[in-house]
Amino acid sequence: MVLFLFEEGYLEDFSSDELMIILEDMSIVQIFDQNLELLFLLLNKLGKKDSKLLSRINWLPKLKNVKKLTVESKNLTTLDCLDIFTNLESLNLNNNKLNDIEGLDTLEKLRKLNLNGNKIIDMKGLKNLKKLKELYLWNNQITKISSLVNLTKLERLSLGGNQIREIRGLDSLRKLVFLDLSYNQLVKLEGLSNLQNLQVLHLHNNYLTEVNEILNISKLKEVKLENNSLSEELKENLRRLYSSIISL
Repeated sequence: MVLFLFEEGYLEDFSSDELMIILEDMSIVQIFDQNLELLFLLLNKLGKKDSKLLSRINWLPKLKNVKKLTVESKNLTTLDCLDIFTNLESLNLNNNKLNDIEGLDTLEKLRKLNLNGNKIIDMKGLKNLKKLKELYLWNNQITKISSLVNLTKLERLSLGGNQIREIRGLDSLRKLVFLDLSYNQLVKLEGLSNLQNLQVLHLHNNYLTEVNEILNISKLKEVKLENNSLSEELKENLRRLYSSIISL
C-alpha cells in the first residue's frame, strides 16, 4: 500500500508526522526484502521537511550495513538523508533532477557513483570520495571539469553528453583506464598527457581539429573520433598509425 501511494504521488503532501507514522510502522524485514528504494525516498522526503525527526527512527542505524543503493527516475532534486548510508560502496541515481552533487560528503567508502541523466551543472561535492573507482556523469549540463583532484583511484570516468569546452583537471587521475568525453564542445585535445594508463578514449561528436596528444599515450586500445572537424589528411595519417584501435 505504501508503495502504491508513493508511485501515485499521494505521499507528496503528507506531513512530517504522517511520514513518521509510516516509517515507524515499517518492519526492518519489509524494508530490506521488498523496496530499499522506497525507503530512501521516504527518508529523503522526511529529511527535507525536518531532518531532526530522522533520529527518532529506532531501526535507522541498521542502514549503515547497506552497500548498494539504486534510486532511478524518481524526480529527486536534493539528497537529504544519504549521510545515514555511511558504508555505501555503489550508488546509482540515474535519471533524476539533481542540479548538484551536494550531500555525498560522508560516503567515504563509495567506489561507484552513477549520476547519468540529471541536470548537474557543477561537479563540487566529490572531494571526499577518495575511494571512488567509477564515476558516471553522462548527459548532464556540466561546462567545466573540476573537483577531481582527490579521486586518485578513479579508473573509469564518463563525462559524455555535457557542455565541456576544454579538458582540464585530470592530471591526478593516473589510474584512469576509461575516459568518455563524447558529445561535448571540445575544440582542442589537451590535458591528457599524465593519463598513461588510459586504454579507452571516447571523443566522438565534438569539434576537434587536432588530436596530437593521443600520440603520447602508449596503452590506448580504443579511440573514437567520429564526427569531429578533423581534416581528411589527418584522418589518413591516423588510420595509418592506429588502424587497429581508432574509429573515424
